[in-house]
Amino acid sequence: FKYEEFIDDDLEVTLYHERIDRFYSSFWTKRKWYFRLHIDTGYVLDDLIVYSVSSDRKNPISNMDENISLNEHDESILSLQVLSETNQLTIIDLPHIDNDPSLSATIGPILLLVPITCLNITCWKIFIGSLIELVVCLPNLNSLVVSSLTMIKPRCLSVEETTALRWLSKNNVITKVKLHRMNDLAEIQFLFDLCSSMEYLEVDCTDKICPKQLLRFILMKNIKSIPKLSSFCFGISVKKQNIIDELITMINLEQLCHNYTIKQIQNKIYLRWTR
Repeated sequence: FKYEEFIDDDLEVTLYHERIDRFYSSFWTKRKWYFRLHIDTGYVLDDLIVYSVSSDRKNPISNMDENISLNEHDESILSLQVLSETNQLTIIDLPHIDNDPSLSATIGPILLLVPITCLNITCWKIFIGSLIELVVCLPNLNSLVVSSLTMIKPRCLSVEETTALRWLSKNNVITKVKLHRMNDLAEIQFLFDLCSSMEYLEVDCTDKICPKQLLRFILMKNIKSIPKLSSFCFGISVKKQNIIDELITMINLEQLCHNYTIKQIQNKIYLRWTR
């Protein structure tokens, strides 16, 4: 089932919108049918919102929906299972949300009608101010997936957005975060500021980021400001020999972490620790 609706100045919440809850009730979930909400502001004619109910459990971030095994015996040391039975909001494109403040104001009341638990932003870059506005509208969010963040362009955060960020840091329930493309440690710092209850973090690094520098940053921030974080996965652009030995040496010498497990699988490095 799929229904499309254009987003314009005349869009208002109606009685039909208020009946959305019928499509994510236990009747559907027991039958493995899941509610999805897609927003595409790059549509050729106008901004578009798509409501759908589907039995297809596969989604653009299904790799976060699988167990991650860290040894040959398939013992699940690090496990992350999200999205298989969640209400998901997918942002397909947001080319002009920063130039159209009314867009968030228009779709916000509709988003509040659905207990969205996963936000998947597939557009190439999203300004952090726009992300803050979206998260404010999603109080049930526990999983966040972002393709790429824009820290400065097209502008700096406003006073209102900075205030909202401080409030969100203490009041959101986001525990799982994935950033597909990381270019700067400032992006990780922003995610830490936004998601202070984070338990799992996954990032894909570019050549601009040194693995040792990244891991040191994560573990030092974990001690100070992200106390619940206990699992970290990061992808490196090239499989490097002896990288695990180098990371273990750094962790032990600098006493960054205790009681941890670390392993490399292809170009992914998985780290889990306990206090």
